Amino acid sequence: MKEDFDQPYKTLVRFILYTLLVSTILLGFLLLTTSPDKRPKYHFLLCFMGFTIAIAWISTIAAGNSVGDLIADITVARLGFPVMALSACFGGPMLNILLGIGIGGVYMMVQAANHRHKKHPDKPFKYHSYNIQIGGTLMISAITLLLTLLGLLIIVPMNKWVMSRKIGYGLIILWMISTIVNVVVELTGVWTDVSYSLTF
Repeated sequence: MKEDFDQPYKTLVRFILYTLLVSTILLGFLLLTTSPDKRPKYHFLLCFMGFTIAIAWISTIAAGNSVGDLIADITVARLGFPVMALSACFGGPMLNILLGIGIGGVYMMVQAANHRHKKHPDKPFKYHSYNIQIGGTLMISAITLLLTLLGLLIIVPMNKWVMSRKIGYGLIILWMISTIVNVVVELTGVWTDVSYSLTF
C-alpha cells in the first residue's frame, strides 16, 4: 500500500492496463455472443437499464460531470472573482449544449449527405434535417434549466445583485422538484417520446 503512494504514476498505469484488459475481455465476450440482427437471449434481464440510465444521466452522471466545474468555480470565487465564477456557472453548460448539439448535428447531417451521395453520385450534396427522440425527462430538465435561468435573471437584480442563501436554497429546491418529477415520469411512463426535426 505504501509503495502505491510512493509511485503514483506506476500505480495509475497499472490500473489503466488492468482496466483495458478487463474491458477487452468483456468486449470480446459481447462481440462473440451478440448479433446486430437479433436480440440476445438475456435481453429481458437488462431491459430495466433504460430506466436506470435515464435517471442516472440527470443525477449521478450529471453530478460527476459537474464536480470539476464546481471546484473551479468555488476556487475562482474565493480568489476574489465572484462574477467570473458566476459567469462560468452559465457559460460551461451553455458551451456544452451549443457545441454538443451543434457539432453532433452538423456531423450527422454531413454523414447522411455523404451516404446519399455515394448511392447517387450524379446528384449534388443535399443536407436535410434529422429527427431526434426527446423523452419526457429531457423536456422536464430543459424546462427546469429555462426556469432557473429566467428566475435568476429576475431575482438577482431584485436582490441588489447579491446571491444570497435564499436564492441558493430556492435553486436546490427547484432541482429536487425536477428530479422527483423526472423519477415519477420514468416510473409511470406518462410522457412518451416526442420526435423533433432539427435543421442546421
